[in-house]
Amino acid sequence: MSWNGDYVEVITSENYDDIITAKFRKYEDINKSIEDHAKFLVENPRYEEYGVFKAKSYKDQAQALEDAGYSTKQNESGEFIYADMLIDIIERYGLHKIDKIYR
Repeated sequence: MSWNGDYVEVITSENYDDIITAKFRKYEDINKSIEDHAKFLVENPRYEEYGVFKAKSYKDQAQALEDAGYSTKQNESGEFIYADMLIDIIERYGLHKIDKIYR
């Protein structure tokens, strides 16, 4: 891990039936976390190449993130499922409504 700051270790599932302990960056506050995540996306050209920033909907953006390799999360058949999982979370908690406020 190239991060030199504090981190937390969390038990997580990367793929179907695959449990690991992963290190996640730890931040002073949520704003620093958001800024660092945005910097990560902007500084990695693959996200622009796959249309993450030009996506017209949250569904298109979720798929672009998956296509760009943001997550390697797979189901038991080996199919990538990050976009579907992200869309489910967005819809379950009504987060897509935030887009309407800022458009």
